[in-house]
Amino acid sequence: MRLAIHALLLVTPCLLLLTGCGESDSATGDKNESKTHKNTNSSDNSAAKQKSRNPAANLDTPDGAMRAVIAGFRNNRVEALWEFLPARYQADVSALIRQTVDTIDPEVWDIIVRAMKKLVGVVKQKKTYVINNPNMMTRLNDAQKQEFWSQTIAFAELFLQSDLSDREKAMTLDVREFLSTTGNDLLQQIRVMAESTPGQLQLFNSIEQMNITLIENDGTTAVVQVEGPDIETHKNELVRIDGKWVPRKFSENWPKMIGNLRNQIANQKPIDAASKEQLLAKIEDIDQILNEFAKVRSQREFDQLLLSAVGRFMRIPVAEPAPENSKPQSVTVLVEAELTTDAEDKLIAIIKSATDDPKLCDLELFVDDGTTRITVSPVSDIQAFAKALTFGKVTSVDSEKLIVVIKLTQE
Repeated sequence: MRLAIHALLLVTPCLLLLTGCGESDSATGDKNESKTHKNTNSSDNSAAKQKSRNPAANLDTPDGAMRAVIAGFRNNRVEALWEFLPARYQADVSALIRQTVDTIDPEVWDIIVRAMKKLVGVVKQKKTYVINNPNMMTRLNDAQKQEFWSQTIAFAELFLQSDLSDREKAMTLDVREFLSTTGNDLLQQIRVMAESTPGQLQLFNSIEQMNITLIENDGTTAVVQVEGPDIETHKNELVRIDGKWVPRKFSENWPKMIGNLRNQIANQKPIDAASKEQLLAKIEDIDQILNEFAKVRSQREFDQLLLSAVGRFMRIPVAEPAPENSKPQSVTVLVEAELTTDAEDKLIAIIKSATDDPKLCDLELFVDDGTTRITVSPVSDIQAFAKALTFGKVTSVDSEKLIVVIKLTQE
């Protein structure tokens, strides 16, 4: 829902300012002091060393305020972002949430949440069919499909189990409490995802290992220096608002950002009776489709229903399912070995020639854990397709899952 988008817009500036994207002034001042911090960081990144370089956070000091956000990120305390904000900014966020919730019809809110819960339940129940559908997640290998499915379900359930799933609770949302529960669970889930994505994990490490040094402080304004791995050393100017220290650029941009969000919400016209009736009818249609998915008992039945469902929902006429062996579809070829480049080229040429139309062939090749996986279409008759494969020996043809297994033979 829009609440999630608005929350992201509010949180992102805090992290951008910490990493220097908000201000990019080059570091000046005592170069020897800066050099000492860099050498310390590169020589020992242990938790104890990090703690000694970044003393316990104190929100009453400029450097302590920024350290508190870093510590919160490191210790999975998303509520540290809320504690970082001045009271007036917190009031702006709470008002923005109430304004957003107020624009959504209560009946529409409830029925959408119920539909989402049902969708998640059916997807979990039919996990195997979802993962093996030839038209879904086509660029992912088996392990990646499993991971993507698990993460998607986890994110959906986080929302559906939170106060945002209840309109009355969302209207009076305690933001700090929400961040300390659902927010922390969400951050933990993102960490799990980052572990399989080097670039994302590097971002986590960069933020967690940042060092904040106080340069000057006159009681109302201050300057801190930010440095760390993969972050250009830079200075941030901070100002004191409602007793909280915040980056100057953040404070200057806040009124405009909040104003823009308020205007976007205000421009959302309340749903009229006719539009509401149409929306509820679509959701009812989705509910009926989910009931049909809950009854399927085979991969083929699931795949055919999915095509039909897309047509019904998008109002696209869909023809009756063609006989099993005459409908073009995507087939997976598994070779239980990693192939040389020459062997790959040879196999690809043979596979293309075995498809319904080599000129329209769509083919993707993956190598994972010693297995070569090729997804190819269009193929109407998987049995005829398998017989045309003269590379190695075809050991298995699964007409339901649309998988052909090839074993290499000694030539």
